[in-house]
Amino acid sequence: MDMTDKKTRYRPLSEVPTGARIVVRRVDGGRGLLSRLAALGLVVGSDLDVLQNSQDGPMLVRAHNTRVALGRNEAKKVLVEELDG
Repeated sequence: MDMTDKKTRYRPLSEVPTGARIVVRRVDGGRGLLSRLAALGLVVGSDLDVLQNSQDGPMLVRAHNTRVALGRNEAKKVLVEELDG
């Protein structure tokens, strides 16, 4: 699979269902968002578990054994790839 095919597998964190295991691939945000996410341990390459995504309201993910709440607009800017199994 080439890089073009790989990029099509990335999608916003806001679209990932509860229970999925994912890896952060890119963050499309400004310095403020990048800084906030980095302080929470959400950086490119981080493995996350989606604990709650009710499609309206904040999302809850687990990163490095810590629960993190993200607003919908923040979650839309975090591009992730689902891990198999």
